[in-house]
Amino acid sequence: MLVIRKEQREVFKDNQKQKFIKKTAVFLKKKYPEKTKTITDSALSQLVNSSIGKAHEYCIKSGNGVIAFIEFMFTLSFDFDINPKMKWAQDILKDTTLNESNKIMLIINKIQIKEDEISEYSRREQDE
Repeated sequence: MLVIRKEQREVFKDNQKQKFIKKTAVFLKKKYPEKTKTITDSALSQLVNSSIGKAHEYCIKSGNGVIAFIEFMFTLSFDFDINPKMKWAQDILKDTTLNESNKIMLIINKIQIKEDEISEYSRREQDE
């Protein structure tokens, strides 16, 4: 029988995390070239790594969930989870009755509502 020691599991886990960080950093550079062009690869990797920890604090632990959390950082604000102007996001993230998917979908829906409000306001301004 094959026995994997705790140390071996930790090395495997760390390798998986490093691959995820690298893959996510490449994704962010492609999707957000303007926001990442002044960030070094090392700094971007550190940002992704710290974001994993932040997402985990809100029980967002899947790969896709963490990527969504990081995308919220890039689209809303890098401190959206603690920014007083985005209390709505904090309320969603801290709600222990919501699972990961619900938290992400509620934030996406709220962003869409806010974008629609801005678009409507802009249309009214142009009509006047």
